[in-house]
Amino acid sequence: MLRGNYIFLCGTVLSIVCSVVYFAYNNQMIIIKNPFYIRHEKSDVIEHIMPQKKGIKHFFWHQDAWRQENVDILWSTQKVHALSSLITSWLTILDEEKINTKKISLQSIAISSNQQEVFFSFDRNPFNKQQSTFEKLLWIEGLMKSIRESGIKIQSIRFLVHHQPLTDTHLDFSNSWPIEGFLKE
Repeated sequence: MLRGNYIFLCGTVLSIVCSVVYFAYNNQMIIIKNPFYIRHEKSDVIEHIMPQKKGIKHFFWHQDAWRQENVDILWSTQKVHALSSLITSWLTILDEEKINTKKISLQSIAISSNQQEVFFSFDRNPFNKQQSTFEKLLWIEGLMKSIRESGIKIQSIRFLVHHQPLTDTHLDFSNSWPIEGFLKE
């Protein structure tokens, strides 16, 4: 009988200890490091993650001519973050120049698995019903020209509003727009 009590007591203590260790591990009170994990130097990680200041040229059509504005933005090595900074900065310039009649914000950016097609989702339609097709095409061309000049390697763009395809009476946004644009330089 004494032997049975020892086995029961040892099993109970062992299960309590295991439960406490498991609880502490799940709540990150105990951290277990993999000895086979290769650590990177801290400076390499910081250079890869930390955005750098970079001069960018923004292009837009205003008062019957192409305008160019040089701005400094935070540039990341990750394509999504770089595009986000670029487009947000470009939209800000259009707001400052009173080119957009309403404030437009970039909601999100998604990149296709082959890294060649980009999806821009805006919070509202960037075009008015009163705008001509010419004005709309120049708005799109200014955006694409700014992306091309930045050096980001993509092939096409899709425009979305609230993560749905942008609808317009003059232009078809159901297909991708090639980054080369449609105006001859």
